Amino acid sequence: MREFLQPLLLLGTVQQYDWGKTGSDSLVALLAGRNSESGVFAEYWLGAHPKSSSKLIIDRAPVCLREAISSNPEVILGKRVVEAWGKELPFLFKILSVARPLSIQVHPDLRLAEELHKKDPANYPDSNHKPEIGVAATKVQMLCGFRSNQDFKKKVLGCSQIVEALSEQTLAELEDISDKNGAAVKEQVYRAVMGLSAEQVEGLCSQLYQQTEKIDDPEIRRWLGVVSDLYPKGDVGVFSFFMLNIVTLQPGEAVFSLPGVPHAYLSGDIVECMANCDNTIRAGLTSKFKDTDVLLDMVDYNVDQPCLVETEIEGMETRYLTPAKEFYLTKIESKIPLPVGGHVKGPAIAFCLEGAAYASVEGEGEGRVSIESGQAIFFSAALNESKPLELGLEGTIYLTTVNPIFWE
Repeated sequence: MREFLQPLLLLGTVQQYDWGKTGSDSLVALLAGRNSESGVFAEYWLGAHPKSSSKLIIDRAPVCLREAISSNPEVILGKRVVEAWGKELPFLFKILSVARPLSIQVHPDLRLAEELHKKDPANYPDSNHKPEIGVAATKVQMLCGFRSNQDFKKKVLGCSQIVEALSEQTLAELEDISDKNGAAVKEQVYRAVMGLSAEQVEGLCSQLYQQTEKIDDPEIRRWLGVVSDLYPKGDVGVFSFFMLNIVTLQPGEAVFSLPGVPHAYLSGDIVECMANCDNTIRAGLTSKFKDTDVLLDMVDYNVDQPCLVETEIEGMETRYLTPAKEFYLTKIESKIPLPVGGHVKGPAIAFCLEGAAYASVEGEGEGRVSIESGQAIFFSAALNESKPLELGLEGTIYLTTVNPIFWE
């Protein structure tokens, strides 16, 4: 147990998905020290997910965090966290570098996640839900939630290929869309489009690509140019640009992904934190497994704007407030060396995005861990419960803990 009563260096893992940025342009590659390598670098994970667990450095040797938790659950996680989530670190921290659109997707709630995992563990490896926050590290664009009623009507009727896929009854109801029937109309339209056959999608996308320059909306026009190169034979997700909001996040702004809200990152670098889960229900803009029927049944058609995250700013700290009990994300910034005294509950991870930082037990010189951009420190629950910590920095760090609302 003694080794966990001090801050420990934590090594993350890199995921090389095809939508990631190339080494020289990728924030993930830069932070991982691999920006001189070829290939794409999409995600950097810090956590204990079974797919790709981080490693602690103990006595200069790497130790799998997931295995360490399994052997010392109450020491590393704390008794209450173990009672709530078992031998699982409840949160997963990521950095994303997005060069091209990700899949149109939704996240399941806890009940559906358990059902999907039981029925199809190969495609749904986790039985957990996936509340998630995404904070823009650079300018970020994404699809998120359905457009407002009148904007939805205007964009859909302005796309002759979508109109061709709709029945006369659906078109009549779309013409009269209002707050009273908005969700029902959007569901009819979305189901009709997502239910098109592969042959229909290829034909309609071919027509749409030829008419891209005639599209009035500059953002839709720009993204159609991108996806036409990626999916020359079409993809049903292409039509989502007319039905979903195209959202721009400036650095520091954040969005919270609610269960059932369709979304997809399009470009940019993102700091993410989520429950410890890798489940995704996809239905477009992907060559991966699609589960369209499940997605359509769980989509929330009432959400017509992104769930932007409120922040609480105090001194150097920006706290991102979400209802997810599993995680709580705080950005801490300083342009001068400055110690930050803190006492957090449960396990915690501090990730240095830029600059440098250190952590030590307050009043004790031994056990000090120093990190630079791209490195992280892990704090066990036993450490946080026994001794106050000193956290110093000159730059930007993200601190991930269990949400304070869990302890209330």
